[in-house]
Amino acid sequence: MEDNLMPPVKMPVPAFNAADVAFGAQERDYLTREQLGDWYGLYGKNSRTPFHACVEGLFNRGGKLADYGLSIKPDLDSKAVMMAVRALMASWAPKHEIKVGTVAVALANWCDISKAEGQ
Repeated sequence: MEDNLMPPVKMPVPAFNAADVAFGAQERDYLTREQLGDWYGLYGKNSRTPFHACVEGLFNRGGKLADYGLSIKPDLDSKAVMMAVRALMASWAPKHEIKVGTVAVALANWCDISKAEGQ
C-alpha cells in the first residue's frame, strides 16, 4: 500500500448497536487530532485518500462503500463494519474534521480498494 494510504493507527472494528447507529457514537469513540496526524479531516497532508473521498461522499450523497471503490475486507464481519461506520458518521459529538479523519482511518483498516460498481 502506498505510504499516503497507510493509516496512522490500527483500528479494530468496535461493537456498536442500533442505538449507537441512531444517536451516534460517543466522543470517546473517535481518534484524537494527534492520533490522526496527516489524516485529519480534509486538510491533512494525506487527507486526499480514497478513504477520505468515500467518507465525504457518504456524508454528502449517501450510497454504498462500493459506490466509492471500497469493499469490506473478507475476514471482517460486514454487518459490524457497517454499524460502526454508521454510528461514527451519525454523531454530532466531534468536530467534522475529527469525524472525517476517524472514519477514513477506520475504512483504511477495514476495507480494500476495489473498482466502483458499474466500472
